Amino acid sequence: AEAPETSGNEALLTAIDEENITLYDTKLGEVVANITEETVITDAEGKTLEVKDLTEGVMLEVKYAEFMTMSLPPITNALEIKVTSLEQFEVMNETVVAVEAGEEAVAITVGDKENPAMQTVINFPADKAVVDVTGEDADAANLSEGAKIMAIVSTASTRSLPPQRT
Repeated sequence: AEAPETSGNEALLTAIDEENITLYDTKLGEVVANITEETVITDAEGKTLEVKDLTEGVMLEVKYAEFMTMSLPPITNALEIKVTSLEQFEVMNETVVAVEAGEEAVAITVGDKENPAMQTVINFPADKAVVDVTGEDADAANLSEGAKIMAIVSTASTRSLPPQRT
């Protein structure tokens, strides 16, 4: 099978174990990455870190080994891990209610169409990466009501109704 991209995939750290981490990779979906003696972990400034220094919910840039199992989730070794943001994020798996796409920003309302109290607005810059189920670049403006999306969003939200997140 074709090896995954290894130039530094953007991923959300969702779980930490002594020997591996679980990630939500923006192009590959869920991935388990083994931590080996060769794995180099750094912060954004290049300072060396250890696995125990990592925190669930942070964004990473991960370079994988050139092999990956065909299991679900796939398993590979992490060659390099760079913490790119200390802000806390989480994965939302929701249904699109509405999309408002402008030149500068996109606002996607997700949740229960029939119950506005169970909706959230996800705001992001129009140039932010959006990918389809195959990992190919996509246009958020083409999303339609009823589409299912997975989004990496900040855990912080407004207190408005519906709440807004980035």
